[in-house]
Amino acid sequence: MSTLKVDTIQHSGGTSGLAINSSGRVTTPNKIAFLAIGNNGAYVTTTPVVVPTVKHNFGNGYNSSTGRFTVPSGGAGLYWFHAHFGIVLAGAVGGNIGTRINFYNTSDTVMYQPYSYWNQTASGNYGTAHLTATFDLDVGEYVTLTVFNSNGTYYADASELSFQGMLIG
Repeated sequence: MSTLKVDTIQHSGGTSGLAINSSGRVTTPNKIAFLAIGNNGAYVTTTPVVVPTVKHNFGNGYNSSTGRFTVPSGGAGLYWFHAHFGIVLAGAVGGNIGTRINFYNTSDTVMYQPYSYWNQTASGNYGTAHLTATFDLDVGEYVTLTVFNSNGTYYADASELSFQGMLIG
């Protein structure tokens, strides 16, 4: 039996790929992940959805001005994304609301567009809309979050709206 003892594993160019701390936990200093939350305490219909308050943005792929995540240089791979709409509301005569995570290639062509849909025929009904998806993305491809609705709105505060994603491999 042999033991290999290292603190850091690096690329031949000197970039640290992963580290092992004194507790034995493996960390990846060059991770790609983001979490953005809402900050508007009101019902809105805005699309594409711009989730403005960034809690973390490792790799700087998420743009809080446009709501777009773009795969950064060196970040090609399989990504996980999740959108959380804690409250959606049917309007005065009922309505519907749906969420989409849109995956675009570098030519601005939609490659994949899973969606979640919520519909109520009565007025003033509340619900939730969530969507999770994984997709294999190349550098420069991007992801946006949109809603489609007919007399429906979503609440955009910090506890009711979030958009997040990360490179998983």
